[in-house]
Amino acid sequence: MLMFSALAVYQMGFAQFSWGVEATANLASATVKDYGDIQYKKDMKLLPGAGAVVQYAWGNNITLRSGVQYQQKGVKVSAVLSEIVNHKVVVENNLHYVQVPLYVLYNIPLNNLKLYAGAGAYAGYGFSGKSKVANSYTMPNGSRNETHEKVDAFSKDDNNGAGFKKGDAGLSFQGGLQLSNGIYVQGSYQLGLTNLERSDEGKYRNNGIQLTVGYFFKGK
Repeated sequence: MLMFSALAVYQMGFAQFSWGVEATANLASATVKDYGDIQYKKDMKLLPGAGAVVQYAWGNNITLRSGVQYQQKGVKVSAVLSEIVNHKVVVENNLHYVQVPLYVLYNIPLNNLKLYAGAGAYAGYGFSGKSKVANSYTMPNGSRNETHEKVDAFSKDDNNGAGFKKGDAGLSFQGGLQLSNGIYVQGSYQLGLTNLERSDEGKYRNNGIQLTVGYFFKGK
């Protein structure tokens, strides 16, 4: 009898566990502050990502969700450094991360689906990335010169890199719906709390809006 009771508890617990896969489109941006408070324009970048996700449900209303994600982050920043010679600079960052999130979600079950919303945190590691810099100079006589440079985003300045820190962490807020067949669609917002700049004078923090489509394989 004790064996059957233990088996029943095990099966009930496993039934609350599910895992799945997901694809994400990240509308990426960043909070940027230059050393000299230069006026700049920011453009968001639409970048793809993917991941594996796991979740455990407590009853019908509370779910703990985590997983491992590959996510791209970045931003395009342009500024006029000198109006005399019309010196324009455009910096475009594309950063690649392995990221582990942890969310607590509240679920509202309906007929054939459930709505959910919640919040959590994430920690990531930047394993690759490039920073592209384009400088253009237009002289008063109309002559123009332009230079392009691409450097490793996570290498230090003295190694001819952009000097970004590899570690990243922040908060995340999400909401979505999951169908009874395991398909889910969600939107989320990530607010980076880590300053990737090595200098205290500058500021660079990742943030972005994600649209995710995924599928959960239910435990049997």
